[in-house]
This record gives sequence, structure tokens and C-alpha cells, in this order.
Amino acid sequence: MRFLTSALFLISTLMGSGFIVASQPAANSNLLTEQLKIKNPDQLHTYIVTLSDEPLATYKGGVKGISATSAKVNGKKKLDTSSSASIAYKGHLNSQHQKVLDLFSSQFKRSITPEHQYFNVVNGIAVKLTNKEAESVKHLAAVRSVVKDFLLHKQTDQGPLTIGADQVWSGIFNSTQARGEGVVVGVLDTGIHHDHPSFAEEASDGYIHTNPLGPNVYLGLCETTPSLCNAKLIGSYNFVAGSLENEDEDGHGTHVASTAVGNPVTFDLGNANSPTLSGVAPRANLISYKIAGENGSASFSTILAAINQAVTDQVDVINLSFGGKVFGTPWEFDDLLAFLNAREAGVVVVVSAGNEGSDPATVSWPGMAPWVTSVAASTHARGEFPTKRLSNMTGGDTPPPSEIVGRSLSGSITAPIVYAGDFSNGDNNPEQCLTPFPANTFNGEIVVCDRGQIARVDKAINVAAGGAGGFVLANVTGGAITLDDDIYVVPGIHISASDADQLRTWLATGSSHSATITGADSTFSVDSLAADIVAQFSSRGFNLNVPDVLVPTVTAPGVNILAADLDPADFGIKSGTSMASPHVAGAAALIIQLHPDWTVSAVHSSLATTAIASLKTHTGTDANAFDIGGGRIDVPGSLNAGLIFEESRTNFTAANPRAGGQPRTLNLPSATDASCEVLCTWNRTVTATESNTWNVLIDQDALGLISVSPNSFSLTEGQSQELMISASMEGEVADSNWLMGAVHFEPTGGAAGTSRIPVSARAKNSNFSEIYHGASATSAGSMFILNLNTIAESEPAMTGYLTQGVSSVRTVQGDSDNASRWFDDINDGTYFETVVVSTGKALMASTKSSSAANFDLYIGQDRNGNGQPDFSEIIDFSLSSGSSEILGVKNPLPGTYWILVHNSSGSSPSGDAVTLNTAVVPTSQSSNLTFVVPSSLDGVSSFDTTVSWSNLNPINTEWFGVVELGNSTDSDFIGSAMFRINRGATPDSNGGGDSGGSSGGGGALIFASLLVFLIGLRRRYSL
Repeated sequence: MRFLTSALFLISTLMGSGFIVASQPAANSNLLTEQLKIKNPDQLHTYIVTLSDEPLATYKGGVKGISATSAKVNGKKKLDTSSSASIAYKGHLNSQHQKVLDLFSSQFKRSITPEHQYFNVVNGIAVKLTNKEAESVKHLAAVRSVVKDFLLHKQTDQGPLTIGADQVWSGIFNSTQARGEGVVVGVLDTGIHHDHPSFAEEASDGYIHTNPLGPNVYLGLCETTPSLCNAKLIGSYNFVAGSLENEDEDGHGTHVASTAVGNPVTFDLGNANSPTLSGVAPRANLISYKIAGENGSASFSTILAAINQAVTDQVDVINLSFGGKVFGTPWEFDDLLAFLNAREAGVVVVVSAGNEGSDPATVSWPGMAPWVTSVAASTHARGEFPTKRLSNMTGGDTPPPSEIVGRSLSGSITAPIVYAGDFSNGDNNPEQCLTPFPANTFNGEIVVCDRGQIARVDKAINVAAGGAGGFVLANVTGGAITLDDDIYVVPGIHISASDADQLRTWLATGSSHSATITGADSTFSVDSLAADIVAQFSSRGFNLNVPDVLVPTVTAPGVNILAADLDPADFGIKSGTSMASPHVAGAAALIIQLHPDWTVSAVHSSLATTAIASLKTHTGTDANAFDIGGGRIDVPGSLNAGLIFEESRTNFTAANPRAGGQPRTLNLPSATDASCEVLCTWNRTVTATESNTWNVLIDQDALGLISVSPNSFSLTEGQSQELMISASMEGEVADSNWLMGAVHFEPTGGAAGTSRIPVSARAKNSNFSEIYHGASATSAGSMFILNLNTIAESEPAMTGYLTQGVSSVRTVQGDSDNASRWFDDINDGTYFETVVVSTGKALMASTKSSSAANFDLYIGQDRNGNGQPDFSEIIDFSLSSGSSEILGVKNPLPGTYWILVHNSSGSSPSGDAVTLNTAVVPTSQSSNLTFVVPSSLDGVSSFDTTVSWSNLNPINTEWFGVVELGNSTDSDFIGSAMFRINRGATPDSNGGGDSGGSSGGGGALIFASLLVFLIGLRRRYSL
């Protein structure tokens, strides 16, 4: 178990997993020690060493002779890293860096140079150290934290139209046409396809970009190789060692950048109706920061370096479409604080919410932080792609097939047609086109390839390498049956297996076969009914890491987005919240252009409060705030936001729950409470962008449950109004269920539109803790639950459910590489069992070990049916400071669950013994439990209750149960709690039970909660 001030990063994507523990000063000293207990103590790793002095973004003065550099202190919108104060303070920080590096070099008897130096949003260095060296430097007074580097992974034709960007281009706001002119967007991704027309200086509509840095002044690699850049693409950086400059080797970064700010370009469908694609802010300038190579993985040290550089370059917006799953609060991680400091420097930070949907509580790092704009994904209004045809077939000795209808987003060609199986490419199955054909194998023919084994588009690349001019992808009987709208490097078409069989039969006869692959039958269609459906893959709230902060922030199109890609196809269709995020980044650029005086908070809240909330989920139900945040962004509405929610870095910092802060108090454009005991309230302050009067309206479904005071107010431009929002849950919302509603601020006139903030509150009808602990030496005993508060109940009653745990003792080796946790190797340092649940009040488990210091406990559901734990299946975990762990899942759904223990720090080469107890608490009431409850509950006064048990045999057993509080005459349910009883080793006298209490040694006074310290790590809630 790790100390609970630690934070456990679990980065999970389709591409792999990684692990990191981020340390804090002093409190996390043992945490790093555990992280360093890995196989090779002399191996060098990259560590991010954060130093104690403030970075430029937050420095408010204090160093003799150096003035404050903070933009807020200086009354500036953005941090100016070129000011005399910034240059002086950076010099001061650099001298501190050098002193630390000299100390490292002296102490470790070798020259240590930094891989990266950080000055702007974090003050620190990235250096190569051994595990032992990292352990030693964390104690230095100048060092704030030491964190081992880790990996993150990557997470538009109709898109801009769906969010209303085209209306802004046309001048809907103040009759000013705006396409992002003068705004700089920084994209942190896999690099850029430098010579793609989406990033050309002159766009296809004739617009010639202006370089805000000045003619021929470029940044990064373009300073020495200016041909990489132009007045549109004004900077290009590469932070990935060993990669190809900043050239995109994956396509992800090019796609993202063009979605945000790409020029209008024509996409060739091989007909007269080829559509135009455009980014959301097509005339904004772009700087590309390459943080990931062709494998799509980015280390955080490179991301941190890119953020620092982007702040130096004074970008207006940062887009980061990378992320991962994390356990912990954002205040615990210097990396997430870097985003907060970038915000303080005047930069709008937009991030993808993640692709772990559609389960609740799946929004990923860094989208769970309250100071970034996290984006979920939805569909846009593009209808079905048009079909195309294989026609005009002639030649051969038999009649050719009739015209064949197929699919593909590529051009047209008329040429001889041949079957790949009749040629050689060095592979035993040339008809599969699995490897490139030798040059000059073909001479412009249309080549037919069978589908299977490799990516469809790669087959077209392989025949093009041999000289093919066209391509037919032919389905095979018994294989995949879909027809896909792929973009091929040559004109092509995808056809069905039945049509393919006829085509192959014809090609096998005679010679001189010829055919035409037509262009698309039409241009792209528009289908308004296809828009505004939340993607099934899109990650959802609630916020597992900060339960009282709503995530995601907003939603944008992210399904089947057609945008720029790599050569030779130049365009590609991608889906993901990675594609949704740049829509919002582009929208932010438009807002900044038309409201240059707005703060980051103003941009953030304008997007959230004016969004469209009437979306559907992929199952057809109404989407709620956990699906879409404020809703799908609407750029024209954002520009006319009448009320703004401002928030400061000071308040963000003060909201740190580990320091006694309350994130629910942050002045965000939403109100969330994950533990609303009867009545919960939030204070919010709105600032007017125009003079007006606003009336408050409540969603119909939440009438009588949500209220706002005052419910009407008048403000002049720049004035603010404090509001109190209340949610009353008593008797209206079942315990543990969420109330989902919204508050609308309706202006009585003026240009401003309605502002809306979602309200979400989870009913907690009692202050029951999650798990209580009792013990008795004999088979009978009692425990007391003290200071309970509940809603009012005239006839309260308690019922109980109890069962003996199933115990197993195992010897588990210590994990050989604890830095990667158990997710890297299920057979290293772990033991797990599976439990089948049909019905049950709870699934519970506990561990104890007398030798190992670090056993952790996890519960998950085997959703994929592979019979073993997978990271994405985790439901709950316990990481307390010892080997005694306990977990419980109330009301588990039917299915197979796994329970895993992890020996994260073994004490013996031969392994450590651990006792694992598991139980499915039955749904039938237990006769050996009794309760003492007051005769009535007034909903105001606290009370105590007694839980007594008997006949817990045999000795030395562990029992698990659930207690429920409700009404004695009906099914009203107030709340429930899980509990565990340790039955000791004393036999009952005369074979009978013991009455408990101190005389019998059976009574054990219950503490408020066994998990008080665990809840400090994270609060668990279930939807």
C-alpha cells in the first residue's frame, strides 16, 4: 500500500498502458521509494525534478531586484516571457537549475545535463537518473518533487457547420466576418504534415495569411529551416528524440491541426461535386509541437517542455488530444498544475475527455482537472457518404458482370483491370496484396485485391507501389461483409463478396479486360437527424477524481471526422474525442478574435453556458450532464454569452481538498455535489457582458428541487451578481441516485442569449460511511454507529444481511517491477480469484498479511469474459498504508467479478503470505442480527444505533454484511452501509453465544468509518 497522499496514474489506451506516481514534498517521500524498487537499480530513467521556486506564470515578486512576472499582477492578459522582468527571473531560475545540476554531477560522479528545462508553467528539469539517485535527491530542500517520466497516448467537413462556425465566418456577430485572423493556436500532437494544403500560406479561397511575428519570422525548427514554415504555419518544434524532425509520422497531429485551423481545401470525389473541407478557424495561425512519434505515445517530460514553449511563444489556445486514466486529485500532480499555470499565463487549454465510454466516471487525465476545457464527442450532420460504381466492363471471353455499386472516398479512373493473384510480389498469397509489389509490375491498371489480414488502405498502397493506377478491394465469402468509405492513394472502390466472385470469374477468362471506377454518385449529404448523438466511445462523468466538479466541460463533433492526413492519401477519417477537442480549440480562437478582452475564464464559460443540451445518447435516451457537460458547443451563442463565470488561480489552488479546500466552491459554469445530504447549496458569481435583466428558470424535471436566489437580477456591463443555488433532495430523490437538472438565465432584452448551467447532485439521505468494522472475541457482540444524520422518518427500521467470508491463504511474490504496477504483467506479484454473482446486496473482499508491507486490493468485473483482470474493468481499489485492505461493491450487477491482490513491495524472495476473504452478501435478511434504532427521526438531530450479532462460528472467521435503514411499514429506503466483523479465537462458553459488551469481550466500538483515510484518496460513488 502506498501513502494516501500519493497519486496513482493508470494510463490506458488501445495502444498500451503505463504507470506513474507523482510525489509531493515530504508527504510523498515513501511513495517514491516504493516506485523505485524495480529490477535494475543502475538503469537510467528520465525523471522530472520540480524545484521549489515559482515559475514565471505565477511569480509575484520576492527575489531581490526582480519584479513580478505574473500576467495577473502586471495587469496583462498573457504572460510576456520577453519582458525585462521575465528575462531576469528566468536567469535566476536557470542559475538555480545549474546549482542543482552541479550538485547532482558532484554527488553522482558523472556529468548530468538536462533533457529539458522548464521555466514558464513549471520550474524544473528533466534529467537521467538511476532509481537510487532519484531517491537521494528528493530530500534536497530546493526540490519540490521527483517524478519518473511516463507515457500518454493519443485519444471536417460538417463539423464546423454543426457548431455554427460558418455563421461566424459570414459575420453573424456584429457584422464582422471572422475566421480566426490574428489568433495563434498551438497543437501538441504527433507533428505536422508541413506541405499539406491545409497549412499553406495561400488558401484555396485565395486568402493569403499574415504572419503575426513578421514576414519570414518563424519559430522552432523553422528558424534554421524556414522552408518548413510559412505565414500560416509559423512554428514547428520537435520534442521527440530520434524522430523525423517535426514531420508527422502518424497522421493524428495533422488531422487534429486541420480540424482546428486548417485552410479550406477541396476533397476530390472524382466528380463535379467535390466538397470543401475547412477547419473551424481557417485563418488562424498555427504552431505545431511534436510530442509523440509514430507509435503515438508521448512522455510527459516532452508534453511539459511543449507547454512551456507554447507559453513562451504566446499562443492563444493549446489543444492536447492525449490522455489517460488516473486515480488521485489534480492538485497532486505538477503536470496538471502546469495546465493551471498556462491558464494563468493567459492560454486557453482544450483537452480531449477520453475514449473510455460509455461507462460512468471514465473521463481521463487531464480532462478531470477543473481548470481545463475537456471535450466529449458527438456526431455531426453529415449523412451517408455517396456510393460509386465499377462500370463499363469490357473484354474477356465471357459476358462481364453488370454494373457494381460500391463505396470509397476516392477519385475515378478508366483503365485495364487485372487480378493481383496473377502477379508476384514475393508473398505466397499475392491476391491478398499483403506486401508492396515491385516497381513496374503494373502500368496504370486497376488491380483487384482480396480483403483480409492487413489494413484495407495498405493494400491500395501496396499495389500503387507496383504501378497500379486504380484499386478494387474485393470482399471474400465467409469474411468481413462491411463496405467501407476508405480513402485510397489511387482511385478505388470497395465491393461485396458476391459481386467480387462474379468479377474474379470474369477476369479469369480471356484477356484485355477494362473497366471504369466512377467518381462518387453525389456530394456529401446533410442529415440533421444524424447530428448531436453522443459517441458510444466518449468518456463520461461523474468526475472520479474530483467528484464535486462536472466533467466533461462541453461536447463537439468527433465521429467520422474527415480532415487532413499523411501522404499519399492526404486525407483521412478518424473518430475520437481527439477529433472533438480541436473543434473547441478552433471555436475558442474565433471567440478570442471577436472578444480580445475576454479572459480565459470568459472563453471557457461562454462555450459551456451557451451550448446545446438537447443531445441523445447512442441508445436513444436523453443525454445528461455526465454525457455532454454543458452541451454541444454553439459558437454564435458563445459570442453572445451574456453572463460569464470568472475564476482565479488563487481560488483554484485554495480548492485543493488535501489542504482542506472544497472544489464545489469554485466559480465554474456548473454545480455538482456528489454527496448531497438532504439539502446542498452552491454559491456562484456571474459577471455581465452587457446591461440587462435576467430571470431564472429551472428545468421542468427539476422544478421544486432546484432553486436560485435571487431569481431575477439586473446588471450593467461589468457588474457581478452573487447567486445561491440550492438542491433539496429530501423525500424526492432515492439514496445514491443523481438529480440532474439545469438553471437557465433568461435575458429580457439585448443581444445576449440564454445562459444555462447544469446542476447535478447525488442524494445522500444519511451520513452512513461506506464500510464499518466490528470485532468480537466470541460468537456474539455489538458495535455502535455514532452520530448518524438522516432525512426525517416517522417509523425507522433497520434490516441486516450477513454471511461468512470465504478465506484463502496464498503466497505471492513481490512485484519485480513495481514502477509499472500489476497491469504490465498479470503474473508478476499478483493473485486473483473470480466470483460469480447472480444476486447480492454486496460483493466484499479483504486482505491481511503479517509479512508484506504493501498488499493492494482491487475489484473488477470481467466484462470481456477472458477470465482475468484487465485495467479497464476496475470498479474499485484499496491502497491504504498497510496490508489490511477492505473493499465492497453494493448491489453488484449479475456477472463474473475478479478480486486481485498485488504484492507491490515484497519482503522475502520466497514471497509473502496473504489471507484473502471474499463474500457475496445475500439478499435474504439475517436472523442473527438485531438493531437498536430511535422510534422516530426528525431529520435534524443526530442519533446513535447499535448493531448486535450472535452465532458467528467457527472461530477465527471474517463476516461481511450490509445494514439498511428505512421505514418499518413500507419500502422507503434511506441509506445503507457495508460492515465487516472479525470473529476472534475465543470459543463460546457452554457452546452458547456471548451477549457482547466489555464483560464478554465481544463488543467493539465502531469508529466513524474504517475508510476515513481511504476516502481522502478518493470517494467512491456508483450511478
